[in-house]
Amino acid sequence: MAEGDRVIVFCLQSELTALQRLFFPQKGGEYGVNFGLAARFLGNLLLVEAALLTIPLGISFHFGEQRAVLAFLLAMGLLGVVGFALSNIRAASRRIKRGRH
Repeated sequence: MAEGDRVIVFCLQSELTALQRLFFPQKGGEYGVNFGLAARFLGNLLLVEAALLTIPLGISFHFGEQRAVLAFLLAMGLLGVVGFALSNIRAASRRIKRGRH
């Protein structure tokens, strides 16, 4: 994104609070990124996506599409494992990687 670009985000208030904590201003125009929080946010997003795949999984199962059922189960398993791993990451310290924007 270039300087002056604007982004519109549609989300719940709790998710907005989490997004606001990802990027917070520091002295001198620097921004710090809380990578632990970013990983947890991404992990939770992957878990929601894995849960939402139950809809096409059920439809595929209903119509007897065995290959599609296996594909959805594989995708759900991968998303679940990675999402669970990321959602359990905690920030080990208050150290923040800083960069100039």
